[in-house]
Amino acid sequence: MPFNVEKCNIGSKYFTYQSELAVTTEEKDLGVIITDDLMVEKHCLSAYCKANKILGMIQRTFRSRDSHLLLSLYN
Repeated sequence: MPFNVEKCNIGSKYFTYQSELAVTTEEKDLGVIITDDLMVEKHCLSAYCKANKILGMIQRTFRSRDSHLLLSLYN
């Protein structure tokens, strides 16, 4: 199986196939953002922004403010 150098990011300098692998401070794996200091701030901010976008879209689309309807839409 071929190794994709562009998709591999690690915190130290490593070389493979005559190419240097990129050095990053964060990586997204299975939808979870992991930073090199293992803090969850970036992941929480990402989840907050995504939920806010969904709530904004629901608010712009539906005029009814029935709590049961809004809860079922968000879920």
